[in-house]
Amino acid sequence: MSAECHIASLLLQCRPGALEALAATIGAEPGVEVPIAHPPGTLIAVLESPDQGTIADLAHRFTGLSGVLSCNLVFHGIDGHTGPPALVAGAENGNAEGVNDERA
Repeated sequence: MSAECHIASLLLQCRPGALEALAATIGAEPGVEVPIAHPPGTLIAVLESPDQGTIADLAHRFTGLSGVLSCNLVFHGIDGHTGPPALVAGAENGNAEGVNDERA
């Protein structure tokens, strides 16, 4: 069994004058990337973590940074599957077992 990988994105509204410094501070955290810093005061942070607690801790910490007006979780996904996807019965012909697909 492989370890889970939690991926999340946060939307932060910031004071415009603090945007550059906040992008650098937030982006310096391990497992965090800031791919978007929009001048009116919006940051997007993408996080990768082994657990959801780390994501919650980072979001809470970012909320408390000077210049951050709000921090909201936009997406949280968990990737823990290894290997090829399992074949569902009937999937080879486009209809999984138990699914009534009436498209003709």
